[in-house]
Amino acid sequence: MVLGVVAVGPAAWWVVDGFGRLGAQVAPEDADYAWQPLAISAAVARTVGVVACLLVVAALFVLVAQTRSHRWRAAWWQVAAALAVLFGYAGMFVAVATEPVIGANIGFGLMALGAVPVALGVLIWLVVAARRLRVSGARAA
Repeated sequence: MVLGVVAVGPAAWWVVDGFGRLGAQVAPEDADYAWQPLAISAAVARTVGVVACLLVVAALFVLVAQTRSHRWRAAWWQVAAALAVLFGYAGMFVAVATEPVIGANIGFGLMALGAVPVALGVLIWLVVAARRLRVSGARAA
């Protein structure tokens, strides 16, 4: 399940990047980058994206199966969802920061401004989820 939650980041990067097209919309001489992307081929990007998406789906099935068989408490969904949001935002952030566009600072700046509220929201979400896990654990004992 942990691998699937972490894979949300590369999956989000691949989807936001247009399924591995790697900036095909802007001519290379006009391209502007917030961060210079790694030099990878479209095939490698596609492979990373597809494998990450498959890992996310597999983790979702594992989480559903573990919850239905009562091996994991339903409160773990909150933890998994909060971490998936965090990794997903990080993947989108990298996709926007490395996209060759005209005026890269605009999208990068907006993503950077959103990073603090997202991180704080996820932190609060995890604290609430931890309290729910502790309370439901105390009831089970």
